[in-house]
Amino acid sequence: MGLRFLATIENTHIRLDYRESGTGEAVVLLHSTGFDSGQWRGVGEMLAREFRVLAPDLPGYGESRQVDGGMGLEHDLQAVTLLLQQCGRPAHLVGHSYGGLLALRLALTEPALLASLTLIEPMSRGVLQGSDAAAARAETGAGADFAAALNSGDMVQALEAFVDYWNRPGAWKVMGEEARAKLLARGPKIMCEVAAVDADEAPAAIYAGLALPTLLISGGDTRPSSRRVCELVAHAIPGARHEQIPGAGHLSPLSHPNEVAALIAGHVRAG
Repeated sequence: MGLRFLATIENTHIRLDYRESGTGEAVVLLHSTGFDSGQWRGVGEMLAREFRVLAPDLPGYGESRQVDGGMGLEHDLQAVTLLLQQCGRPAHLVGHSYGGLLALRLALTEPALLASLTLIEPMSRGVLQGSDAAAARAETGAGADFAAALNSGDMVQALEAFVDYWNRPGAWKVMGEEARAKLLARGPKIMCEVAAVDADEAPAAIYAGLALPTLLISGGDTRPSSRRVCELVAHAIPGARHEQIPGAGHLSPLSHPNEVAALIAGHVRAG
């Protein structure tokens, strides 16, 4: 099974490629920064046994793009909204990392298009401001090398800092040449997404009005600040629950696809 079929939505403003498989209720999977729809291969294969799974390449990845060349968060929201409208009925939206930030924004602006929400360590750092100053300071300090490299215009050094931060020290250096080249090609979009995350100032209280069934997922071994974001968002949304996957880090959809798929499937069935 898996996400075999590649389709395209295209109008005068947007071209959005997405992979689709399965039948049943629609589950839309939004990937994280630096990856594409292929991130969901393992998770999607399991979900497609029961649901209709759609996984887009966000603009700036693959052939997906904005015709006007825009690559900001608002452009991504427009693209995903177009895909959700194509589903024909409210869809179960899943977002990981930056995709989780998109999912939360869409839950606020397009709730009628959604049946439920699953957030895997969303990059909604605005909830840390004022709510958890220590975690916010730690996040800022950890990104200092990345910010310095970015400000100097050194894309290679910036991406090395980014990859090492979300994986482990030295991860960039042991990556294959092809993988590094792919990330460098995506560098401008990656920088736009990082800027959008840094600019997020939405407090946890803004999500208190959401009425969607919501699941937060974090890795048991992820960064404390990422876990804290999940805790704060789960506390803010009425009825939301927070599940942790033992032994997983930030990239649980890749490292623990069985566990992630099981949690999503259970949430969709219950929702």
